[in-house]
Amino acid sequence: MNTYILNFEGKNTPEELHAYWKSMLKFPDHYGANLDALYDCLTSITLPTQIKLANLNPSNPLHNAMLAVATDAASANERLKILS
Repeated sequence: MNTYILNFEGKNTPEELHAYWKSMLKFPDHYGANLDALYDCLTSITLPTQIKLANLNPSNPLHNAMLAVATDAASANERLKILS
């Protein structure tokens, strides 16, 4: 199983967070850096993968949106597990 820990601390802009996800999970160069593209990449994962989201700030709407998208993607992709 592939396991990743994504640390949200200090990442508060869409640009920072999308670049971080892209780098950590090796998303393709054409990754669109938006929530729809994040969902598409997460639902396209083919190997068993666990992603731990660390240091989410519950008062940050972007952190909450990314958690929601990741959780939705895990519901659609049986190979993906999201921990927060």
